Amino acid sequence: MDLQYFVGKFCTILTTPINRDFKEENPASFPKSVFHYFLGFVESIQPEYIIVSQPATGLKTVFFRSNIVGLAEEEVLDEPPPEAAIEQPEIPEIPSAPKFINIEELSKLTVKAKNYLSGTSLTKEI
Repeated sequence: MDLQYFVGKFCTILTTPINRDFKEENPASFPKSVFHYFLGFVESIQPEYIIVSQPATGLKTVFFRSNIVGLAEEEVLDEPPPEAAIEQPEIPEIPSAPKFINIEELSKLTVKAKNYLSGTSLTKEI
């Protein structure tokens, strides 16, 4: 069988035992964490590895083929409509810092602040 058949399909990856105890890591979310880890859409099958993306988060997992025992296509019961696709959260724009600091203006501001705080400023403005 040509393994490329599985590319784009929702599959379960069956592996040799791994050194990770999902139940111990987070008992409250078990077995959900296992589903996220071993189920997904097969994005790529290469001679050395298989890349799977998680449907809920879009995160990717790479499985080395030497550790894969089986690849099982799953039946998708309820396909979400295209408009229900995962949207990436909008990252707020962080204002960029000035490229330089005008030392002369900073010095003038410091003098004004000292004068204001000492009560010697005539205008009391900073």
